[in-house]
Amino acid sequence: QPPEDPEARDGQPLAPGMTLLKALANAGGVSDDAAGDVLVTHGRTSAKTGPSAADAPGTDGEDDPGASERIDLKKLQSGDLSLDVGIRNGDTVFVLQAQYAYVDGEVGKIGRYPVEKGMTLQQLLSLAGGVTQDAAAGKISIERNGKTLKNVKLSEPIMPGDSVKVPQRFF
Repeated sequence: QPPEDPEARDGQPLAPGMTLLKALANAGGVSDDAAGDVLVTHGRTSAKTGPSAADAPGTDGEDDPGASERIDLKKLQSGDLSLDVGIRNGDTVFVLQAQYAYVDGEVGKIGRYPVEKGMTLQQLLSLAGGVTQDAAAGKISIERNGKTLKNVKLSEPIMPGDSVKVPQRFF
């Protein structure tokens, strides 16, 4: 019986020895809207072949069918090859989309910015170029889920979908 056609949904050939990095490169890389994580769901014929699989104690290299792995894309792209898992026929790779917060008002660059896990208001404002000299920094508000948080501290955690308003101070 002939083997299953080793081809990804987007038409990219799935060569033997395919890894996550190779698959992402073959697909043209990730977009600017990519989040910091990639989700790999292993199919019924999948086996983990990355360097970490062979070294893991108590494993025979086989994944549970349907098991998923969340891979830190930034660490992988920075050279942590232990995260470069093998990709086999039947696997699905999801490049998660970044989630954003919005900044408006007296900042260097008004716009949307990707929200990282654990991000604070201070970090978000830094991405937006900081507050201007005309900003009323003590009166920053955040619109979150239809509610307004007023006079928030710089240590306030930022959530996806937050809309930050930095008002102008009056002289």
